[in-house]
This record gives sequence, structure tokens and C-alpha cells, in this order.
Amino acid sequence: MDAAGRFLARTRFGTRESNSPQATIVRIIEAIRAIEGETAQPIQAIGIGCTGPVDPLTGVIGAVDLLPGWQGTPLVEILAEAFHVPAAIENDADAGALGEWQLWRDDRFLFVSVGTGIGAGLILNGTISRGVDGSHPELGHHTIDASGPPCYCGARGCWESLASGTAMARHFGEGATPAEEIFARARRGDAEARQAVERQAYYLGLGVANLMTILCPGRIVLGGGVLESADLLMDGIQTVIQNQCGLVPTHRMDVAVSKLGSDAVLAGAARLAVNAWQQQEAS
Repeated sequence: MDAAGRFLARTRFGTRESNSPQATIVRIIEAIRAIEGETAQPIQAIGIGCTGPVDPLTGVIGAVDLLPGWQGTPLVEILAEAFHVPAAIENDADAGALGEWQLWRDDRFLFVSVGTGIGAGLILNGTISRGVDGSHPELGHHTIDASGPPCYCGARGCWESLASGTAMARHFGEGATPAEEIFARARRGDAEARQAVERQAYYLGLGVANLMTILCPGRIVLGGGVLESADLLMDGIQTVIQNQCGLVPTHRMDVAVSKLGSDAVLAGAARLAVNAWQQQEAS
């Protein structure tokens, strides 16, 4: 992606196709070099959106459940040295929030990505909101139902365990039917699938309502794979919000669907790269 936000080239491969983090990093470097050749433009900076936890201040990957063996990997340092350019990393939810925010520009902006898990990023006045020591607030793991299913985070009934695409598939049963298939069945009029969609909208709405009550953002944008079926979910989500948020001005808080879809994290990573390049040029 260039500084104007235009995608020039893209490639994709699975992180589990390699035997180790080291082998995957080699593939990443090869992919970037291939893109340099394809576009005939040198890489000037690198931005990374990575499932968390990651440390954006040091560029080191933490104990990521979905990336076993990657803990302690200084990915920013490795890629910066490989290409002799500045590099930066953010949790993928924060990167997605930054990518979407560029299209909306609200002062208090919340992005929620619902897919395999649930991640969220808060942008305040154009800056990613962080916790202590630069940590990423895990809004997808606030508790909805303390008697609900256990989650790898250690809680029971957290938002992700009840409203992610994975949770939807697990609750539906039938061999963990993928969420996209459940939505497809619902469109065909399947009664059980329609009930599953109603349940999904309810739990998504509860989580969104909680965040609206706690954070009072001007806009919440919902994205991720599950929201590709937003037309089946948004009415239910809005109903829960109206029933739950009696003490905050919901009429001033817009709840919208992502404009970038699956490209939100890529757009945010590109903005990280631009910011890193600008900081280097200014120093």
C-alpha cells in the first residue's frame, strides 16, 4: 500500500504452513521482496498488524495463543534490519481500528472485529488508546455471563466465548458448523439457524451495549468475518442496545458496519508504516 492508501500488491500464506517462527519469517521476507519486484518500488517502511498480545513499544510478540512458539520474537527489529527501513507493530484489533478510523475521523472511535475471536481497538483524537505499559485493553474478554462457557483467557462467559464466530459454531453443534454456513442456512429459512443468528445478535448486542455504557464512543464500527452477514444481525444488535443503554446518549453514538471489511488491518498496518517513516524523517 502506498502513502495515499492505495493497495499496490498483496500476497497470502498460512502461518502454520511453516515449521517454526524462523521459517515463517523467512517467507515473510521473501514475500516482501517479491512485492518489491512486482511493483518496482522499494519498501520504505513496514507496518505489522498481529494477533495479540504484542508490545508496540519494543516490537516483541508476547504469549499469543494462536501463534505457538512466537513468544519473545522481536519481529519489528528483524524486519527493520532485513530491509533497512523503519517498522512498527500493533495488535491486529488496534491496527484495524486505525485503518477504519481514517475513513470516519471521529474523536472517540471504537472498532470491534468479530471473527474467530473478538478484538476491539479504541481511537481517541486520532491516537490508539493504550493501557499501562502500552498494553492493549482486551475488550473482547469482558464478562457477559459468569456462568457461561470457559475461555482460554481464564474467564467464564466472556464476550468472545459467547459471541465470536467460533462460539456461534460451537453452540450450533452439528460438528461445529462454520458461522458462514449457519448464516447461509438462515437465509434459506432454516428455523434452527435463524435461532442461532438471533442468539448471535443478542450476545453481540450485549457486548456492544456494555462498551457504549462504559466508553460512550461517538461511533462504533463492527467488522470481521461474522459481520459479513450484518444484514441478519444489525436489527437484533440495535434492539439490545436500546433495551440496555438507558443512562447514556445512544442517539449520539452511531453503530455502523466496517467500510474496509477484511482490509481494515492491512490499511491500519500501512498507516503504521507511514507514521514510522515520518518519525524517522523528522528525527
